[in-house]
Amino acid sequence: MKIYLLPYTFKTYLSADKIHSGIDMSIMQTANALRKRGHNIRLFYVAGNLPEHYNAFAYNDSICSDLKEYVKRNRRDIYRVLVDDIKKFSPDIIFSCHELSKFYQDLNQILPIPIIYQTQSIPGFFAD
Repeated sequence: MKIYLLPYTFKTYLSADKIHSGIDMSIMQTANALRKRGHNIRLFYVAGNLPEHYNAFAYNDSICSDLKEYVKRNRRDIYRVLVDDIKKFSPDIIFSCHELSKFYQDLNQILPIPIIYQTQSIPGFFAD
């Protein structure tokens, strides 16, 4: 199965070498588990340094400072590039723990691909 993975946010630097948020670690561990079970995976992130086995698409690896501000300024283009990459990869399913937003509604209207959403918030959190 072809599975496209989205991290919780594009505002963090994804790295297999250093500790960062538990939610981002979860998506990386999910990617590893799916790959080891024979699935064809692809992971999208804005900036970071993930090894080849993640089959990751980096929007801009050269960003080092103020990633949050960069994502705010370039959000529209990041989503456009993401949608283009999803179309190219042509997954059977999208697995995401990306922060809840209108993005999912827009994505579902553009691409008729099922989305599995994994939440890792506090039980009963208003956003759920």
